[in-house]
Amino acid sequence: MMKLSQFFLFLGVIVLLSLLSCDKPPDGDKKPEPDGHTPVVAIYASTSMINLPDTERALLNGTKNPLHLHSILLPYNCSVSFVIVNEGPVGTLLNYSIDDIGALGGYLDYTNGIGSLKSGGFAIVTVSVDPNFTKSGFGGLGGSTLVLNINTPNASNYTKNVVSVHIQDFDVEVQKLCGTWKGTWSGLSYGPKKTTPVSGTWILNLLTIDWLNQSVTATLTWTGTDAWWDYAGNDTDANNSMPHYTNVNLTLVLNNLISSINGNRPCFDGVNLHLPHSKYFGYFEEIGYVPDPLNLDFHLNFSPDLKSIIADAGNNSSSWSSKWKNPSFPNNFGYSSGFLNGTKSQ
Repeated sequence: MMKLSQFFLFLGVIVLLSLLSCDKPPDGDKKPEPDGHTPVVAIYASTSMINLPDTERALLNGTKNPLHLHSILLPYNCSVSFVIVNEGPVGTLLNYSIDDIGALGGYLDYTNGIGSLKSGGFAIVTVSVDPNFTKSGFGGLGGSTLVLNINTPNASNYTKNVVSVHIQDFDVEVQKLCGTWKGTWSGLSYGPKKTTPVSGTWILNLLTIDWLNQSVTATLTWTGTDAWWDYAGNDTDANNSMPHYTNVNLTLVLNNLISSINGNRPCFDGVNLHLPHSKYFGYFEEIGYVPDPLNLDFHLNFSPDLKSIIADAGNNSSSWSSKWKNPSFPNNFGYSSGFLNGTKSQ
């Protein structure tokens, strides 16, 4: 028969073995003791975060706050990215790896999935949907949130870091543009030999967007001052041409018959809303007295994040133009043109 003292000794051995075998974390998950000589991991939403002041950067550090990337847009598969940084002291080396093994794992592709970073070094991880799953609409991933696990076992501040990636159908995301946009228009009216500045304001009330059929319903209010040109009959070289300023104030109703919304590369170039010259009341030669704001050509280019408009930026600018014709000399005609600036007001 076992003595009572032997029983308690035996029980103590069992408890000790249990602690040693069950509670000891695997070496890969063991958190190093901070000693000033171990790497420090930081995760940011993009490379621009690296150059922010520490106070602002801390708010965007995925190791301190959850990092949510929004959004990969289908079917265009607009990629998103984040950055892994070794912010540890000189001489440290941060080993990291990424895996996609969550409950909804296996749907994402990503670059730089494993690596080692010296102090101050960083790796840009670009994330997209696996081509097998880029279907948009019913049966697709739209509305899903997927998760990547970021493993940095030798970092002094290591925790189980995750980056969530939101997936959305573009025809849903583009609805963010609905609302009221307003701003200014400015440019030049071009005469036979001269130019004169013209300017005004615009308001776009964007009501609905049908991305499948590339159409909108909206109203566009266009006010300001445009100009047409005149010159003396014996002024054969038009050096004496003079501008005639005219006030414009009208509201146009936009629909699928006279306007369109599209984006061949919305991930990079954004979305373009276009009201062409020819779609409201025909080409300007058919209108009669010009300038007539009904011949307005209006290009509003929205940024890829759908939060602003692209102003004076070369071929992808938000721009406008209108036609003018001298009512006394029908063969004397020209145009005004310029750029649009503005923001979403509500």
